[in-house]
Amino acid sequence: MFSRSWRQLSRRYSQAVTFRTNEYSPTQHNEKQEGLFYTMKPELCKQLFSHGGFPKSFMQQTKTFTETAVMVRQPALDLISCIKASDLNHPAIRYVLYGEKGSGKSLTLAHVLHYAHEDGYLIVHVPWVNTLYFRCKTFVAIDGFNSFFYPLTRLNTPTKKAVKPEEVTLTTSFLKLTLNDWTNAVIVVTADQLAVPDDHQESFLPRYLLYKKGFDHLDPFVPIEVGRYNEKEFQSCVAYYRDRLWLRGPAEVETELKFTSACNPYRFMEQCAPL
Repeated sequence: MFSRSWRQLSRRYSQAVTFRTNEYSPTQHNEKQEGLFYTMKPELCKQLFSHGGFPKSFMQQTKTFTETAVMVRQPALDLISCIKASDLNHPAIRYVLYGEKGSGKSLTLAHVLHYAHEDGYLIVHVPWVNTLYFRCKTFVAIDGFNSFFYPLTRLNTPTKKAVKPEEVTLTTSFLKLTLNDWTNAVIVVTADQLAVPDDHQESFLPRYLLYKKGFDHLDPFVPIEVGRYNEKEFQSCVAYYRDRLWLRGPAEVETELKFTSACNPYRFMEQCAPL
């Protein structure tokens, strides 16, 4: 009886805050939908992300919530706006999504991938083509791109010797694919602290994570920071978690979680799980 009453109370609370948008196409997303969740259809997720693209923790959450809901955030809107305004007859523009751990770079990339799919781009997940003469406009997306420039990979030779990135065949293909010597393309990568070992996570800025070699490889590029939730995003996420019964308890709990998570999306999700 208490559980049912609490569930009804949680749902009434979530309905008081608008946290969803009925606009499901990223091509139509703008500032009106900023901070709101939109739902990806299961068939779309299977088509775009069956081989990866969502963080493991987010995938577990989608199974719990029985839906794939992604928040429309300003970094994605900025990137989509830049892509719409770009002239694809000119050399490919490189974009680097960056931000502290857990800020939502991978989900921002997933949102923009959905946009590219809706807008008719040929999306390249695995760079199997060395000679790049595409008739279709092409969208290249690489999550954790900075790992190509860390001195050593997490691979080992049979003699237990660590392998350097340049010794991996696919590295060369990825680096060629992210050059701006071809047209009719958009290139979006992320620089992520989690892509490298703990000894190189002091800063989330691209210049630090990419090393000089990686920075020079991408220069010039458009940097887009994926930051912590703003107030609207935080309240929208609170309402969504209450609607999904991921977050329970009195309103005071939200204030405490806002402080302890510092509005970091991943930390907030993790701290809500036991509640």
